[in-house]
Amino acid sequence: MDMATVTETLTKSFHDFKDELSSKERNISDDERVASLIGGGLLALHGLTSGRASGLIPLGLGAALLWRGATGHCQVYHALNYNTAERA
Repeated sequence: MDMATVTETLTKSFHDFKDELSSKERNISDDERVASLIGGGLLALHGLTSGRASGLIPLGLGAALLWRGATGHCQVYHALNYNTAERA
């Protein structure tokens, strides 16, 4: 794979990721986003540094919280038709 192909693939992946982030309807407040990013980061870090297979659980939960914070969209809130972003 040449450098041009790698660059093109990474650029497309970045744009797809950016589109995914912007396509989600925001349904959590700014405070919840910050809490999700901080808590998710700490959980993911704990999972990565635990050195055991059981670290995959906090790593996965942390990744989910990081995604929630990055997108501002919560699938559970969506399923319950609940929105805290409108209250903020």
